[in-house]
Amino acid sequence: MLPLATFAQKSGATGNTFKYKHPHSKKPTNYINSFKGTVMLGTSSYYGDLCDSWSDCGKTSNLALGIGVQYRWTRHIATRLDLNYMRLSADDADGGAHPTRNLSFKSDNFDINII
Repeated sequence: MLPLATFAQKSGATGNTFKYKHPHSKKPTNYINSFKGTVMLGTSSYYGDLCDSWSDCGKTSNLALGIGVQYRWTRHIATRLDLNYMRLSADDADGGAHPTRNLSFKSDNFDINII
């Protein structure tokens, strides 16, 4: 995975910056009782004893997907739910270390996080 940084919230209209109604007011006007959604798109690969080198294992890259939602209760308390899916697979016949062994696997992995 390669992390990518974005600065869409830098304008001050959204993001982690709290805006106040009045300079002396301590009550934020945004983000409280609000939802935030996330989407993840990536790849998953297996690297292990069914591959002779990283280049052999890279041939079996699969899609990885995820979605999430966060609800902010207060300025300091939030609840988040993430659902992720990825598939791992490898096959000796695809140029692995032992093509005569003829081992292979395919595994669908689901991940649920409540934070």
